[in-house]
Amino acid sequence: MTKMSHHVHLFGVSRALTVSVLASTLALASCGNRDQENQEQAASQRVPFAAFNDDATSDVLMRHTSGALAVWLINGDATTRQGIGELDASVNVLGLGDFDGDRHADVLMQNADGNVGIWFMSGVTARGEAVAPLDSQWSIVEIGDFDGDGKSDLLMQDAGGHLNIWFMNGAVPRSESAGTVDAGWTIEGVGDFDGDRKSDIIMRNDAGALGVWFMNGAASRGEGAGEAPRAWTLEGIGDFNGDGRSDLLWRNASGATNLWLMNGVNPTLTEVGNISGDWTIPQVGDFDGDGLDDFLVRHSNGSLGAWVTVGSSPSGIPLGDVDSEWVINPRATASERLRGR
Repeated sequence: MTKMSHHVHLFGVSRALTVSVLASTLALASCGNRDQENQEQAASQRVPFAAFNDDATSDVLMRHTSGALAVWLINGDATTRQGIGELDASVNVLGLGDFDGDRHADVLMQNADGNVGIWFMSGVTARGEAVAPLDSQWSIVEIGDFDGDGKSDLLMQDAGGHLNIWFMNGAVPRSESAGTVDAGWTIEGVGDFDGDRKSDIIMRNDAGALGVWFMNGAASRGEGAGEAPRAWTLEGIGDFNGDGRSDLLWRNASGATNLWLMNGVNPTLTEVGNISGDWTIPQVGDFDGDGLDDFLVRHSNGSLGAWVTVGSSPSGIPLGDVDSEWVINPRATASERLRGR
């Protein structure tokens, strides 16, 4: 990593903002702005993460212990669950992306032999295609659109820290080397932190320093982005204030949950609330269709809901109950994906 001199501590004592869970209902407890015209343009061009159909909301991919895959199609507080097929136990779901540029989420997977494949989705109808075998020394760690062509690409890393990108055109990859991550640094996720509609890579080192590689295809420019103590977990990446730039959602062991609203590498802290440890945050997406990212929460008793308008005045939408045999967003990659374009 280069240019790591920018150190900003943005985790203080969180204010007492807690939204509690009652009975079996859902527990729900700036950065430098672009001008209004650019914000509206970004919102109008945005595709919600994990959108399987043509509405304005994100959906939820789930995998059953039997191997069955299903999608919860979400429209406000209404949900419809539909099966989309089954996978052998040896096949891992690696995540979601739009690999053919049709503005619908597709499902990336890999089998035990290293073969990578994609289910191209149209609503809940799947069409499977093989991509290529991947050597066992490489792992797919993230999915994002690194060249801004409207199609998701695959970021890979080997044990030596070398990065490679498969630039995807449907199921056809074009491979390019993308640099080397120094020892002690871990890729935390990808997002568009400067609003150029290309995915960037965020990393954290063992001491908690953050850095962003701003990507232009396989070329990168690294900058420091503050510090996040290891007590804080990056739960998700999304555009929570609608400015066309990805933000960071953090939570610590006590349940304190904060947003970093990003402007390049310059974050502004917004406190969201307290989410206790019996809740997980399995996915970020736009679940109410307002053009702002939200996040799912799932209780250990199966209750599912979404926190919405989290960048300003958080509120909750209950989405029903999910049996414990279903895994939500069953990805095998490092962390969350680029949210929208």
